[in-house]
Amino acid sequence: MNRLALVCLALAFGLGLHANAGLVWAQSDLNGAWEIVEASGHNAQGDWKLENVQPSLYIFMDGYYSIAQVNGNEARPLMPEGTTWDTMTEEQLSSVCSAAVFSANSGTYEVDGSSLTTKPMVAKWPNFMEGGSASHTYLVENDMLTLSQEGDGWNSTIELRRLHAKHNPR
Repeated sequence: MNRLALVCLALAFGLGLHANAGLVWAQSDLNGAWEIVEASGHNAQGDWKLENVQPSLYIFMDGYYSIAQVNGNEARPLMPEGTTWDTMTEEQLSSVCSAAVFSANSGTYEVDGSSLTTKPMVAKWPNFMEGGSASHTYLVENDMLTLSQEGDGWNSTIELRRLHAKHNPR
């Protein structure tokens, strides 16, 4: 093998140019921890936008992901001191358990070009674990990640900011 061929081969392996090159590059762009900074969309009730984004954490790492987020514009109320699962009121239980208030799922993800598909292994909503998946169009620019989805009569766009090791959002 001549020197030029060896250099080209070394560059190809060093740059990750192989059958799954798109997956390698896209996954490395996504790798890290992210928080929602803005969310908006449209549904049957009309246009919506989160005015007061609540805490969230999205983690993508080497084909695995985890998402936990407080949904809505308001913080969940704290439980009175001494509250246990057995002493919660229906309203308190709803603030802890309702998918409208809090959502979480973790599993694997795949990328194909600008498409990101998550497949949960565990989820707060049990039906989502039974063969469910979510597909997004995504774009990473610097420390910002945009996730977009659309369905029959609805769409949503979520803007996330990359968290760094010393970041303390609250």
